Amino acid sequence: MLFLVSIESIIPIIALIALGYILQKRGWFQDSFGNDLSKLIMNVAMPVSIFVSVLKYLTLSKLIQLSGGLLYTFIAFGLGYVVAFISVKLFRVRAGRRGTVINTFVNANTIFIGLPLNIALFGDDALAYFLIYYITNTVSTWTLGVYLMTSDSKEGSVKKASSFNWRKLLPAPLLGFLVAVIFLLLSIPVPTAITNTLNYIGGLTTPLSLLYIGIVLAKAGFKTIRFDKDSIVTLAGRFVVAPLIMFCVLHLMAANMVAAEYRTFMIQSATPALAVLPILANQGDGDVEFATNVDETDRLALLQLLNPGRNAMILLWNARREIGGSVASEFMQSDREEELERIRRLEASPDYQEKLKQLREKMNSNLQWKMYTIVCVVIGVFLFMLFRYQGLIAAAVIAFFVLYPRYKKRQELFGGAKEDNEHLYVENMLNPIVKEIFPEGEISVNSDFPLDAIRSVIPSSRTYKSYRQISFHNESDLAVANVYAYHTEERTSSDGKHQTTETVQDFRGQVYQMRFPGAFDGHIRVVPTRTSAFLKREVQDYPGTRAGEMKIDTEDIRHNENYNIYCTDELAARNFLNPTVLDWFDKNISQSQTAIYIEDHELYISRYTDRDIFPLPRTLEEIDHLSLMEEYKKLRGEIDFIQSFTAIFQ
Repeated sequence: MLFLVSIESIIPIIALIALGYILQKRGWFQDSFGNDLSKLIMNVAMPVSIFVSVLKYLTLSKLIQLSGGLLYTFIAFGLGYVVAFISVKLFRVRAGRRGTVINTFVNANTIFIGLPLNIALFGDDALAYFLIYYITNTVSTWTLGVYLMTSDSKEGSVKKASSFNWRKLLPAPLLGFLVAVIFLLLSIPVPTAITNTLNYIGGLTTPLSLLYIGIVLAKAGFKTIRFDKDSIVTLAGRFVVAPLIMFCVLHLMAANMVAAEYRTFMIQSATPALAVLPILANQGDGDVEFATNVDETDRLALLQLLNPGRNAMILLWNARREIGGSVASEFMQSDREEELERIRRLEASPDYQEKLKQLREKMNSNLQWKMYTIVCVVIGVFLFMLFRYQGLIAAAVIAFFVLYPRYKKRQELFGGAKEDNEHLYVENMLNPIVKEIFPEGEISVNSDFPLDAIRSVIPSSRTYKSYRQISFHNESDLAVANVYAYHTEERTSSDGKHQTTETVQDFRGQVYQMRFPGAFDGHIRVVPTRTSAFLKREVQDYPGTRAGEMKIDTEDIRHNENYNIYCTDELAARNFLNPTVLDWFDKNISQSQTAIYIEDHELYISRYTDRDIFPLPRTLEEIDHLSLMEEYKKLRGEIDFIQSFTAIFQ
């Protein structure tokens, strides 16, 4: 099925390219027609197409709702540029081709191929997520991408820094996008007659671009379709490196991303190169034949999107999400009818419905205010780059008309006392549920766990943050908090001229605190170990032997290889390390990076899960779909797991 869909998508593209090729061969077009056509596409058809597409497929609320995905795409694109620059240097790509190679690595054909392919494969559900990728791809293409293409000539000459024109970073296509965003911000209607006219003009982009490729092919001949070193590097970057970078970014940073968004980003990252590459190469006096060769051959390679490796990546990702996601369904019990009934009654009450309405309005207002502010700042920067101080005045006027009405609305909504979304969510959504389950329990935004205890059960770090703590106030005083620890590192570039500061995550997961039954003499720490890949030596990320501690071993060598035990009283430690506890260690410490710390009457357990419990809703869609019943199911599942996980020590 996927194969047939891809074939159906490719046939019209090949047909239009073939038409341009045949007509050029028959002498229908003069020599100057190709250049004239490229100007028409770049300066008229393309910006109009982008303007119409943004207004057609995007709304301001949807832009705000999906803005979180922009972070992952921008990071993936940034890494793509880095890898592309390195590849150009490593493989000694010749002048005139470098801009094409870098652009092919990073920027994809979103409108011409990506959009119809995503809709065909995943339906209309993929459209919203496509728009996020489209925004990043558009900004990347028509800023750094077009600059690299137009400043890379076959002679190897580049524009001097002194003659650099900032307007080069704001070509007509990007201006079309920015104007569309302004129309969205100000809710400016476009008359039907004008919309229809713009649709006709924008609709010229795809067929004319493909015709242009055919014309260039006819002029150069099919000898341009070849697989030399540069073209192989370029195609590998588009269909192997770019999807791999996107996969790694999503795998490491977006553990809770919905499957539809993940699949859309993955498909977009593996679509062919831009159809306008030959046009851009022509404007920069680059190697047009090479750009055309790349443009053609990567479309023939489009079928690689359907290879087993790509499908396997998606399956692996989904499996990871299912394993590492919410444990609600696994631990939900059948005897919760009384709780469920209380939650149903609470949710159905008029008072709570009014509170829920106000909660959604406030949380949406906070998200929208942040997004409006960011957009106004971005527009201000672009206007300043174009028009200097006159641009600042224009930006201030735009910001006033956009922000002031919303500021007044926020004043009325919050009554002068602003609350962030985390406090709103915890106090108005989570705590009412907790009170129905555990009348004495509560969730707080901040955690009161002692820092020394946290340091004892997580890897060595410099900065520690604990937040969103649930306290049961039961007989064991059980409490659980999210903990995030990190440090920063100074990295020096290969040429030794530049330094950057990078944040390195040391721990992300949960720390449990509870009363230890009885009293423990001194303290004991049990921390996991790992083995280096090459030398097979023990690597200890957690604090080693500290002052007053001794390291002890168990009788089973397998235990000693999986974790280290430090204590101040060996007899007390041996009494604690009974077969039942050691079995629990085998199931948890060695498999899920769990650590234990006991001192006097307090027991602390850490689990490296790489996620938060009670995650904060971060999009307009998530906020609008807030439901007391759904939040109860997730919260109940987390609580059930917490209780089962700590049952051995209670």
